[in-house]
Amino acid sequence: MKLLLSMFCSLTLATSILLAADTRDAAKKPTTQPTTQPAKAVNKFCAVEQDQEIDPKITYVWNGKTYGFCCKDCIADFKKNPEKYKNAK
Repeated sequence: MKLLLSMFCSLTLATSILLAADTRDAAKKPTTQPTTQPAKAVNKFCAVEQDQEIDPKITYVWNGKTYGFCCKDCIADFKKNPEKYKNAK
């Protein structure tokens, strides 16, 4: 009887350890997949240099909207006064 009780306790302990390890691994995984593509810009022309077309790789998100720019320097200008450039076309 002691042998049977000992085996039962060992089996229960081993199962608990395996379940705890599986739960820990699941907690390390992200719950959502990261996006690989930036959101599409709301404008076709640079928000600052409005006669230049945007480079789709150069974007900045402000107030939940993605704005496109012709170069990274324009992002710095936009950040200084976004209200001035927020209505870009």
